[in-house]
Amino acid sequence: MLKHYPGAVSQHQFATFSNSFHNKMFTCATPLKYILVFRSETIRRSAKVINRHASAVIMADNLTVTMSPELLDSIFEGARRLYPKETFLLLRGKKHKNEIHITDLVVPPLAVYGYGFANLPFHMLPMDFTMVGTVHSHPSGNINPSDVDINHFFGRILMIVGYPFLDARNVAVYDSKGERVTFQVTEE
Repeated sequence: MLKHYPGAVSQHQFATFSNSFHNKMFTCATPLKYILVFRSETIRRSAKVINRHASAVIMADNLTVTMSPELLDSIFEGARRLYPKETFLLLRGKKHKNEIHITDLVVPPLAVYGYGFANLPFHMLPMDFTMVGTVHSHPSGNINPSDVDINHFFGRILMIVGYPFLDARNVAVYDSKGERVTFQVTEE
């Protein structure tokens, strides 16, 4: 017998969904902070509710972002040229297990660079699954994400470079929850 958890699907919805698929594993996002995980063959016996936030924190702690020093220098040079305006670039790379390796920078079309903001129409971008995130500058030197940065998150990571744009100490990388992840500059 299923218990009704806040934000979970009802027994009728649960049975209806599971009856359409057999012997497969499914994850259904529910309206609140829960994920309902189940196997259709055990549907009548049990369901397990997992807190989404706890599982996201576990994944974020192990994530490492790497890039070459040449790419980091390119980001810094672009930020210095546009200073005191913010700059904005897309990050192309590959994810392997808990590591994201950034391989290229993409200048987004139709981007707008301003004093205290940088913006682009994401709906105008072609679908490209190699984009792992974005990088933008904070001319103030503050490398913490703002609420706007988190709410307009694109991809898996958000990289922020801060003034004076000199070395890895002026770089911070965040996941979609706004939690800082490990960043390393590595030779390829």
